[in-house]
Amino acid sequence: MGDGSLIEARVCIETTSNQKITSTALLTQKRVTLGSHPIRLSPFTYDNRYYVFAGCDRPSIIYQAKSRAYYNNINSNEMNYLCGFNAEEYPNSLAMAVDQQLMIGSMNETQKIHIQKVPLNEQPRRVAYNAPQRLYLLATNAITEYPVNVSENRLDFENNFFHPHFNKLVTRLHLLSDQTFEPLFSKTLKPHWFVSRIIAHRFKCDPHATYFIVGCAKAPVADEDVSRGKLNIYLAQSISGNQSNSSNSSSSSVADDTNTIHNGQITLRRVCHRLFKNASPDVIAPLGDNHLVVGVKKPLCACVYESKISLFEWIPSSESERNDYPFTLKCLHTAIGSVRALDIKTHGNLIVVGDIMHSVQMYEFSPRDNTIQEIAHAPNPSWSVCVATYDTNYVVTVDNNHNLFAYMRSANSSTNDERSSLQIIARYHIGTHINVLLKGSLVTESVSSDEFKRELSYEDQKSAEVTSSLITENKESDQKEITQTAHKSKGQKDITWDVSSLKSEYLSKFLFGTSDGSIGVLLSIPKDRFKLLSELEKVLNAYIDGIGNFKLPFSFFVKLHFYHTLFSWVFFGIRHSDWRQVKDKKIFPAVGFVDGDIIQKLLELAPEQQQKIAQEIGVDINTLTLIVEEMIRLH
Repeated sequence: MGDGSLIEARVCIETTSNQKITSTALLTQKRVTLGSHPIRLSPFTYDNRYYVFAGCDRPSIIYQAKSRAYYNNINSNEMNYLCGFNAEEYPNSLAMAVDQQLMIGSMNETQKIHIQKVPLNEQPRRVAYNAPQRLYLLATNAITEYPVNVSENRLDFENNFFHPHFNKLVTRLHLLSDQTFEPLFSKTLKPHWFVSRIIAHRFKCDPHATYFIVGCAKAPVADEDVSRGKLNIYLAQSISGNQSNSSNSSSSSVADDTNTIHNGQITLRRVCHRLFKNASPDVIAPLGDNHLVVGVKKPLCACVYESKISLFEWIPSSESERNDYPFTLKCLHTAIGSVRALDIKTHGNLIVVGDIMHSVQMYEFSPRDNTIQEIAHAPNPSWSVCVATYDTNYVVTVDNNHNLFAYMRSANSSTNDERSSLQIIARYHIGTHINVLLKGSLVTESVSSDEFKRELSYEDQKSAEVTSSLITENKESDQKEITQTAHKSKGQKDITWDVSSLKSEYLSKFLFGTSDGSIGVLLSIPKDRFKLLSELEKVLNAYIDGIGNFKLPFSFFVKLHFYHTLFSWVFFGIRHSDWRQVKDKKIFPAVGFVDGDIIQKLLELAPEQQQKIAQEIGVDINTLTLIVEEMIRLH
């Protein structure tokens, strides 16, 4: 079509016994939007399989699998035509017309996620990824072969398990290649030191080097509290580059991100460190171009802690310190007011702290005077373990009771009390402990997100709710999109649903990892789509079994009729609305979230049930199916 869409339909062909076609019919026609420019369709074969190339401003390859058509975006927006190409020098290849050039290449086979297990023989604790150098820095706990020596006279404790200084556990740092996961460099920390946090970051004032920033703490076995802390900044560089750059000039870091590492010729060099007395840097987060926010935990007495939010800046070293390294870390400001910070996230000049007692706190960084000041907090105390920032006014948090919360700050409120309070606008019980929550996606975008965000207005980004989906297995990503049409509901309802296609680049996405190994996705969607999916979730719960449902004969049910409540939970399953209730000191119903796992069950129902559900909601069954498939594709 000329508007960047195409029509997909199933063809029903009836034949006689002698294979003569008697009639043909088009069934289940659907409109799929690929881009905004006219589409050119070109069929081709590759590896004895039929494909169709759809050329437009967002070129795609169409193929059939499991009785469905799949649309995969091509990682090139300049491709005009594509066809099969087979020559002696380039067997089983493809010829592509790209921007007045002819390219010859191949197509990767569509595959599921590969899981590769790398034996460490140690317990992994922290990890960070350096993308420019394609390196992982991994912190592990290992058991030493001999007891740790803490004094010259070892006879009293080296073989005594009950001695307070007996300890075989040490922490090690490993540099791993992201291709082979082989250790390129290993370093063992001193006894009783452990790693609390690792991040990889590049400063704007020093753009040619990516650093590993490691927070460490020393906790002797005989003491329950931390005695010392240390903030180390490491630089991964080749051994040859380290030897040749003995002058330690600023140009030494230029080669660090461009050096190719071969045969494990790499080392981890500490370029800067800061010491903390009776405290430990537990949380580290980058802020702006050249700043770091560090949550420092300091024990006051037994089981009582005080957290300080410290602001550091990466600045050029003074003339007296330039012989060590051309850059250094300077502490600008320290804010006191937290009990114990467990997580810190930043968004522009906004700092969000997840506190073990104060729930969520918001700080604002002032570049004019290099200070941070608290601007809002959540009035209800809860043990927040993870936080994530949606924007300057919306925050998503997780507590230790396996609950998700979305907070809103009323920045334009007239009173100071309302501006400084965070109100809960959504809550949801996830059912498992979440270890980490951050921005990210499991789907690779073919178009730059910044390009679409420039076209998106500020108000459009604000009108969003959050939907949740636990990902338990990989699902093939098809690139079907829904056309912008609306349908009035049937029956007694009189609602017009907005079923227009959603652009993945417009939506904020968060990933979370749980203690049971699951990966979850939080996806923001417009309010109209949220209302439609909420109605679909409500209707679907009447057609699917409850959580923990067992199939038993009716005669067995009659014998246990006097255990009504327990009987209902065990044999009929827990209702979905009861399972998703937020349980703290009180029980609150879940609001503001849609369960993606329930939504996807629409595709598992029989066609008759799907048709009945679509009629109850008031949406055409083909459109409703496309909406659910689109939600699967988006995450």
